[in-house]
Amino acid sequence: MRNRLKMIKVDASNITLFSQILCEAASWLHQKKQPLWEINDLSPEQLLQNYSYGEMYVAYLQNKPAGTVIIQDKDPLFWPGAIDDALYIHKLSIRRSFASDGVSSEILQWVKKQAVSKEVQWVRLDCASDRRKLRNFYEKNGFSFVKEIKVLQKYETALYQYKA
Repeated sequence: MRNRLKMIKVDASNITLFSQILCEAASWLHQKKQPLWEINDLSPEQLLQNYSYGEMYVAYLQNKPAGTVIIQDKDPLFWPGAIDDALYIHKLSIRRSFASDGVSSEILQWVKKQAVSKEVQWVRLDCASDRRKLRNFYEKNGFSFVKEIKVLQKYETALYQYKA
């Protein structure tokens, strides 16, 4: 698959856009009765409390902001005790107007390439255990199911990884 995306690191000039894309996705999921993120947790201020500018990216397709992703090199909450030989994906989000354009798969491909260039062995991610469609999507994109865990004693979570 040829990557049509331009991935731009988030900084002070586009953190609001990054936040807006996540809020759009969160609102859409709430409307579908599948809440995932709380809107309050997606403000620029809240995002910057949990992530650094160097970890957040906006994906552009044909010069239009199409999606988001956060890439970290550690994830002790979801992958406690994991050896630091991985990139961890969070907040993969696609604007509804790009939902059927393959943008999410292209973002995953881009992260896989980042793992190879950084010489790490794995790309890892997590999702709610009950999101079968999302889990199928990750599996279709080459990710292997690792296990299910309960995060913070309340969130049933499925862990996936891809060998880079």
